[in-house]
Amino acid sequence: MPGLDPKAEIDFLIDDKQALIPWLKCHGKKFTWMHIERELQLADSEGHVFVRISYGEKTAGYIKVGVNGTYIHDFGRIVTFPPETAFIYDTFILPDYRGNNLSFYAVIKTLSFLKERNYKRILCHIEGWNVASLKVFRKSGFKEICSIRFSRILGLPIFLKNGYRPMASIRSILG
Repeated sequence: MPGLDPKAEIDFLIDDKQALIPWLKCHGKKFTWMHIERELQLADSEGHVFVRISYGEKTAGYIKVGVNGTYIHDFGRIVTFPPETAFIYDTFILPDYRGNNLSFYAVIKTLSFLKERNYKRILCHIEGWNVASLKVFRKSGFKEICSIRFSRILGLPIFLKNGYRPMASIRSILG
């Protein structure tokens, strides 16, 4: 891939995520969404793919890909995806390593990895304020299918699709 530093490496972790978990825990003190125990437990039992992004000898970032049941922290719940569907639910590069095309390279490699394993539908979840991630995923070929907001009113979960249409659950989007 032109413009990518040859020091970049990508590792796909499925059965043994321990090569990344201590790093997530360490950096999760500053970036709290990285290390959520409920998410990590489910990721292990459901066979999620964790992508470790290295630069030189150091871990620079990661991608988390959910399959089957996936705990989505922003919604505070587990979402079960249909067969042959993968869900990229977290992508991160440490600030010191940004600007090296690592995110784009890792997303492209992850898409190839998933397609080789017969995933026919690959979704992602990116907050609207995250302009850098939106740019990377669009450049990688993703298209926005909808915007989802989640909140609780009197303790009841409410999903809003495209800013105004109430939904009973996230499953109504997945079909």
